Amino acid sequence: MPDQSGKVAIVTGANSGIGFHMALELGRNKAEVILACRSEQRGNEALAKMKKIVPEGNFIMKQLDVSSLADVERFATQFTKDYKRLDILINNAGIMMPPYQLSADGFESQLATNHLGPFALTGRLIDLLESTPNARVVAVSSLAAWGGKKYDTIDFKGTEESYDKSQFYYDSKLANQLFMDELARRHPKIVSVGAHPGISNSNLHTGTQSGGMTWAMQDSQMGCLPILRAAVEEGIVSSTYYAPRGAFGISGFPTASSYRPSLAKNSEYAAAYWTASEGATGVMY
Repeated sequence: MPDQSGKVAIVTGANSGIGFHMALELGRNKAEVILACRSEQRGNEALAKMKKIVPEGNFIMKQLDVSSLADVERFATQFTKDYKRLDILINNAGIMMPPYQLSADGFESQLATNHLGPFALTGRLIDLLESTPNARVVAVSSLAAWGGKKYDTIDFKGTEESYDKSQFYYDSKLANQLFMDELARRHPKIVSVGAHPGISNSNLHTGTQSGGMTWAMQDSQMGCLPILRAAVEEGIVSSTYYAPRGAFGISGFPTASSYRPSLAKNSEYAAAYWTASEGATGVMY
C-alpha cells in the first residue's frame, strides 16, 4: 500500500469484519482513520484493539448509525466543522437479510443501511470531498448485485406481507454500483470507485442462510483487499471496480474487474435511482 501520510479516511462499519481490517491497514500506513460505528461500545472496543496492534496509528472513533438520516446529518455536520479535508470515504457499513423492519425514517432496513444512508452521507460531505484533491469514494457492493432487479417505480419501503429479504439485499447491492457510476458522472472531481469482497466469512452473514457456502468463504483479511485497493491504488479512474481474481470473483487477491451485471451499468436506471434517492433522503447534491 502507498504511504497514506496526511490523508483523512472515513470507514463506516469499522468495528468488525472487513471494515475493521480496512481501517487497521489504513492506519498502519499512516492515514488518519475515523471509525464510523453504529455501536459506541463496539466501536471503542475496536479502537482499543487497533491501538494495541498499531500503537502509532491515528485512529478516532465516531458514532454513526448510517440507517438514520438524522444521525448522518449530525455526523457530517460535525465532521465538516472538525476537518478541512476528506481523502477517502469507504461506504462499508451494511446489513444482510434481516427480518422485515423499517428504519427510523420509514425505509426498509437494508436499503436504509446499505444505500440510502451512504447516499446521504456522501451528499452531505460532497463539498469537502470536492475540495480535497483526488478524493475518493468507495462503494462496497457484492456478488449479490447480480440478483438485483429493475423497477418502474422504485420502492424503498416494501411491505411486511410481501417481504423478500433476499431480493431487498440484492437490490441494495445493485444500488451501490448504480451510485458509483452516477456519482462519477455528476461529480467528476471525485474518484468514484467500487469493489466487492467475494464471499467473505464476516459477521455480515450472522443470522443468514449462508451456512452452506462456508466452504467457499475467505477470511475478512482477504475480503478487505479489493476494497482497500480501490481506496488507495494510485492513478485509477472513476468506475474502476475491484474484485477477487478467482473464478466468478468468489475469492483470491484483488484485480480490476468488468464482471458486473449489465443492469448495474445502465445509465438511465442509475439516473432514475439517483433522483429517487434524493427524493427519499432529502439530500440534494
